[in-house]
Amino acid sequence: MTSIEVNQFLKGLFKSKNDCLARFKGDFLLQLKEFSAQDNKDVYAEEAAAQRERRATDYAQ
Repeated sequence: MTSIEVNQFLKGLFKSKNDCLARFKGDFLLQLKEFSAQDNKDVYAEEAAAQRERRATDYAQ
């Protein structure tokens, strides 16, 4: 293989990788937007309860 062929091959790999990354990023951001539009309070309920418990423990000491 010539250096030109190797160069073209590598450029093709990086272009393909960047295209896939851009598509993934777009899909991921769309999913985040859809998630944030939903009522997601129950997702964080456990974390909020643990935080309240820690605060109560801190105040008791």
